[in-house]
Amino acid sequence: MSEGYKTSNSRSYYKNDSGWDQDAAGYERGGHFRKGPKNDNRSTERNRERVCDVLHDDHHLDASEIEVSTDENGEVTLSGTVASRDDKRRAEDCAYKVRGVRHVQNDIQITAAESTSEAVQTETSSRKTT
Repeated sequence: MSEGYKTSNSRSYYKNDSGWDQDAAGYERGGHFRKGPKNDNRSTERNRERVCDVLHDDHHLDASEIEVSTDENGEVTLSGTVASRDDKRRAEDCAYKVRGVRHVQNDIQITAAESTSEAVQTETSSRKTT
């Protein structure tokens, strides 16, 4: 085995300046991932479509009540409703995955059923402590 290369659990790792590293294809990662040309501005419609695609493809998120809007500065605004706080966070995380998105304004509301059940849980837990 050559120096600067090792395997563990059938994965290959390469030594770089900051230690052992591997990307999905098994190639050493440099420090310039997602650093594109200075004038590479994605169109607002293209960003909106890509965010919608990522939301659509997430197997754990019902995005049927989420609306997506974008502006020319790479800001995405999410609005609408979801069933839980986890879904709200997940939708924001999905939007940040899209190249060209610089900021996500998450205006998604949690449906009343979730809010009511959280209030009941809080009230029940406060009764137990008294």
